[in-house]
Amino acid sequence: ERVLYRDADAIAVDSLAPLWHTELAGNLVGAVTNVFQHDHLEHAGRLGLERSAYFNTGVMLLDLDGLRRERIPEEVVRIAASKRELIGFPEQDAMNVAVRGRRLALHPRWNVMNSILGFASAAEVFGEAAVAEARESPAIRHFEGPSVNKPWHLLCEREGRELYHSHRRRTPWPRVIPAGLTPGNLLSRARS
Repeated sequence: ERVLYRDADAIAVDSLAPLWHTELAGNLVGAVTNVFQHDHLEHAGRLGLERSAYFNTGVMLLDLDGLRRERIPEEVVRIAASKRELIGFPEQDAMNVAVRGRRLALHPRWNVMNSILGFASAAEVFGEAAVAEARESPAIRHFEGPSVNKPWHLLCEREGRELYHSHRRRTPWPRVIPAGLTPGNLLSRARS
């Protein structure tokens, strides 16, 4: 009936039970509003969406019955194939357009993205109290963004990186060769 999806670059740091039991109240998806970097502020508008309605797909509580009933998976594929010139974040953009308005906005602590930790504009999206709570008590830490944002990248300096490696050491794949392992990056890392 439902599934809790999270990207591979997101780690749970608190119990997910409250999120799992969240009532979607007729919505198809529960997700956290995306915080855009300053040079992407018009992205949602190009897709015909309000910026406040655009959500990050790194963590989603999904009503599978509703998604199937409304044929949202097929719609996501259709949108991604037909709007290639508009799609900047393919599956995320297509999901936002397909779900349009049927998303329950979740508290930012359920998807604490790098942008929530680092962008002052996060307070404009969620309010200062919610951002402070998310920063102080994250439930899911999401290392969204390219290359050096990922905790497995040699040059990653993001908050939560060591927690990721602590979790990783308890898996069947405890060792990882860092991405970005180049002589130049090794030198940069040694200097920091």
